Amino acid sequence: MPMWSRSLQKTTSGHFDLSRDMQTLRQALKDSLTNIGILTAFLCTLGCAAYVEPTAEPKCYGETGLNLVAIILWISMGMFFLAITCTITLALDIDGVPDSLLIPHLEDNLAAHSSPLFLTYAGTFLLATGYGMDLNERVGCPVFPFGLVAAPCFPVVVLGFVAYMRRRRRRLVPLYGAKTGESMWKLGVNFFLPWHDLLVEIRDSINLEMSDRGVGREGSSGEGSEGGGEDGSGVYTRYAAAVVRESST
Repeated sequence: MPMWSRSLQKTTSGHFDLSRDMQTLRQALKDSLTNIGILTAFLCTLGCAAYVEPTAEPKCYGETGLNLVAIILWISMGMFFLAITCTITLALDIDGVPDSLLIPHLEDNLAAHSSPLFLTYAGTFLLATGYGMDLNERVGCPVFPFGLVAAPCFPVVVLGFVAYMRRRRRRLVPLYGAKTGESMWKLGVNFFLPWHDLLVEIRDSINLEMSDRGVGREGSSGEGSEGGGEDGSGVYTRYAAAVVRESST
């Protein structure tokens, strides 16, 4: 079985060249936020269409059913609005972060970057539920509320496909990857952040550079954090910024 390993380019000083990787990561971030923003805007339009034009003659649960549909669709559109606002805020935020500090900034704010896709998934389930209940009120439910039962199946299928592709991505390294040092690149770790795989890859590259220079995670130049030294995370954050800054010059 042919093995694949990442080729790390060197600068003239002999260190890893991460400038191209940082640009790739930044572009992946922007593309992800753009795609989520476009998707949520489209879904919000769908919710608005059913919200403003309910049926005049409800046939399943009557006026109560129409009120429930309006509430559910209103909440879903609110989630889509929050998702769109979050994508714009995060896109503007990363524009103001230099490459030398992008990795620690992203690692400190993974939850914030996960929020747009989480809100989109939650809003999609509510949108499907609202559309299913709206279908019941339009065509009736002589046997059982078919729309309410069937509509959530559509987002479940979509999430199942996302989980399937994530699982396939996680198999890439065990099948084709080559071990680098003591770590193995992990793919498909984060359900809401596919670009997190690129972040892990760059972080592993920095770990290799730290190992080559004799800088440990527990302290600078192999020294521990005792005696007033920095802790391991502080050394790593400072060194990661230094490596990226050096490769950009």
